Amino acid sequence: MKFEITRKRLQEIKDKVLSDYILDKNKNVRKFDTFILISDPQEFDYEIYEPFFEYDFTDGRLFVRDDVFYNFYDIFALDEKQAIEDISEWFSKKFDVEVKFVE
Repeated sequence: MKFEITRKRLQEIKDKVLSDYILDKNKNVRKFDTFILISDPQEFDYEIYEPFFEYDFTDGRLFVRDDVFYNFYDIFALDEKQAIEDISEWFSKKFDVEVKFVE
């Protein structure tokens, strides 16, 4: 059986996958100093804490945790460049910021 999906619908699904890292009412989103942090609410050891996403206003850098990045990359069978573009665009729209590069 063959299914066709529109580009718009595919983008909606990608955005949903990324948005699922944010809890209801942004409970796991914190603005701290010059950063936006989206954390895993299950992680309690702050010594080794690594957020899902970390945006730095000073240089426009968006850090994406490896497992988050590669999960997204694998689900949609993207190349790294396209995955970076999609994540950057989603984050930029979601938080009204300019992502200059992804790490």
